Amino acid sequence: MSNPVVERILRGLEQRGNRLEAQAIRGVLAAYKDLNLAELIALLRAASETDSPLARARYMDDLMRSWDAAAAGLSQPPESLAQAVRGAVQSGVTGTVEMFAASQVVTDAFTVPATLQLRFMDHAEARMLEFWGAEPPRLRQEVQAAIRDGLERGQSLDQIGQRIKDRAGVSRSRASLIARNEVSTAAGFAMRESQKEAGVTEYIWRSSSDDRVRPTHRARNGKRFSWDDPPADGHPGEPINCRCVALAVLDPP
Repeated sequence: MSNPVVERILRGLEQRGNRLEAQAIRGVLAAYKDLNLAELIALLRAASETDSPLARARYMDDLMRSWDAAAAGLSQPPESLAQAVRGAVQSGVTGTVEMFAASQVVTDAFTVPATLQLRFMDHAEARMLEFWGAEPPRLRQEVQAAIRDGLERGQSLDQIGQRIKDRAGVSRSRASLIARNEVSTAAGFAMRESQKEAGVTEYIWRSSSDDRVRPTHRARNGKRFSWDDPPADGHPGEPINCRCVALAVLDPP
């Protein structure tokens, strides 16, 4: 199924995927940039300047309430991430339809029913919400541990504040990874389900052509796989941050 038209379709898929990934990450970075820690820092100043360890400990409830208010914007994924996931589903469906049309094997026009596309999107969004939803509580626990430990050890405001910023930075990196992964996973899922809807049972693994490709995935490039018998780490788009594509095997009747 290697022909100039298919190559053009694949390049379009990759370009759309890169744009959607960038859109998702920009939304994540903006969400973390909106963290306003002014009130928390003011409370930390008062707590860190208190000589008594017991008195410092009494600030914890107020400090965490302040954190919860500051981090409220992280409780839901950015809308741009949700839009990118929906766009990735549409891209996966569109790519499948385009490749079928270019195959010179499928003579009848293939379409994915709108109701099925909506089901794909619901699935992708539910998965994205599940992964995103685990991050704010995790970050809260890390921030709470950093504050409590810093106060118990009598650390300065600057020291505790830096620890909080460090934890937020790590969380931002994790959230960006979630965003990138959910965009590629959504596209791969839509492509897989679209092909199955058409009765396709096998595919050719096609990896991206840059240095981000795993060696194991590069080694699979051009090889044939069954949808019912995935490789150890899953079909294209299923492993973390996998941007590989499944080219439907369309054997002549």
